[in-house]
Amino acid sequence: MKLVAKLNVPYTEQQRIDFIIEYNRGQGCEIRYTMEAIEAWGKTDEELLEDTKANMRNLRNDYLVTYVDPKQLVLVWDSLSEEDKQSYADYRQYLLNYPQSSSTWYEQEPLTYGEWKC
Repeated sequence: MKLVAKLNVPYTEQQRIDFIIEYNRGQGCEIRYTMEAIEAWGKTDEELLEDTKANMRNLRNDYLVTYVDPKQLVLVWDSLSEEDKQSYADYRQYLLNYPQSSSTWYEQEPLTYGEWKC
């Protein structure tokens, strides 16, 4: 975390409220009180990047469960053609490889099955 802003003592109640609204609600900073000031602490660029990557991995994991989880497909698997079975297997592999697909993989959401298949 990094210090983003500081409101030094003395401050008015309205200044305190405005500070919290701007930095906590507006920018998502953590507010810390000290004897000398109110401080707004925000995430570093590296922390924000790691959050973005984690969010994209979570979305990918959701797609794995939604589109290719064996529990979802078991009821219809036997009725699928060999081509459709291979398509689901290929899509699953696409999702597993997604985080290694490029150095900027996290800048674009993984494709849904319908998007990928087109």
